[in-house]
Amino acid sequence: MPTTRQKRVFVATVAAVLLLLSGMNAAAEEPPLPLYGQLMVAAFSADETDENLEEDSYDLTLFGVAAQKPLLPDLPVDLGFETGALLSWKSDTRFVQISSGPSGGTVRVEIDNKMLLVDYFFGGYAGFRLTRWLRLYAGAGPLLVYGYREIQPEPFNGESPEKTYESKLAVGAYARCGAEIVFTDRCMLGAGVRAMTSGLEFKESVGKIRYEGMQYLLSFSFRL
Repeated sequence: MPTTRQKRVFVATVAAVLLLLSGMNAAAEEPPLPLYGQLMVAAFSADETDENLEEDSYDLTLFGVAAQKPLLPDLPVDLGFETGALLSWKSDTRFVQISSGPSGGTVRVEIDNKMLLVDYFFGGYAGFRLTRWLRLYAGAGPLLVYGYREIQPEPFNGESPEKTYESKLAVGAYARCGAEIVFTDRCMLGAGVRAMTSGLEFKESVGKIRYEGMQYLLSFSFRL
């Protein structure tokens, strides 16, 4: 025959187990916070500094992905973190005017140029569903960018200039904002701007390029 003390212990144990199970069930029934994914394409134009170049800007197209994850439930505004990366590879031909000798003339030299950029960013963000079909967001934080540049001038005046390489890793910061039109429960199309600055700079005889300024983005987003 169990004692009164044993009965009390048994009842307390059963009550604790039932309370734990009910709490677990409530947590399981609470819907998880959404995860927003983005596929992006961005346009960026860097100013050139060499007056001998025929072009005065260096235009890049970047492709990337990003994710936004809210952390706090039951708020009218999504507050959380975001992360993503942008990638660009460009191979083109440029032209520069180079002195042809003591006579003072110049010669138009063709230059094969290749550039790789990898931009990784991580920061905080806020998102707000303004209407049923319109979502706004803004984010900011640090970035890490890697750049590689290869330059090969074509032969001129009987000379064959050497190919030059430059590879750099730099840190910076970004801030971005955008608007997205919700056309299904899980899919959105959007546009935005991204301001960024970094210490990545290429200095060559064909001009200086610095990775900083404004980027203009188009995005396809999906809610998971």
